[in-house]
Amino acid sequence: MERQVDCRGLVCPKPVIETRSALQSMGEGTLEVLVDKEISAKNISRMAARMGCAVAVEERDGEYAVRIEKAGETAAEESADAQVATTVFISSKQFGRGYDELGEMLMKSFLYSLTQMPDPPSAVIFANGGVELVADGSEVLETLQELADRGVEIIVCGTCLDHLKLADKLAVGEVSNMQEIVETLAASPKVIAV
Repeated sequence: MERQVDCRGLVCPKPVIETRSALQSMGEGTLEVLVDKEISAKNISRMAARMGCAVAVEERDGEYAVRIEKAGETAAEESADAQVATTVFISSKQFGRGYDELGEMLMKSFLYSLTQMPDPPSAVIFANGGVELVADGSEVLETLQELADRGVEIIVCGTCLDHLKLADKLAVGEVSNMQEIVETLAASPKVIAV
């Protein structure tokens, strides 16, 4: 079975939601999703791969065709109920409020402390001003890379990167979307918001 979903003109996270819905409603077969933003193509590819599907992306005159091969039941149903361990949500480059310089020092210390935990969090999500921490020039890139090397998923809000004009400066982590962020937070038995 081959289907096509046209998500051109839709804003995050709608292309991901439409794609997930289409995949869940079909058995096996090929789904082609049309989008007009590279970030949407990446988000859809990431979500489909996490569901256990094969993915290929083709650029066509500034638009993207994401071809997804679904072989029967995928990991989507399995992962929907799976819980992750602790998730850390970071929405600022400072830890706490009040004094920016102190907050930046505390954030460095906080992130370093995560690397020293015997069981680090399963995911760290960066949104809003927190995405500055994963961009070129950040003083905590080595620390974040150490977490990633230990298997911690570094999830970065793509809309936030675009808004702050940092999309081409991402140095660590995977660009994500609000749908995945919400699902990760909802599946986590413990969330630490910084």
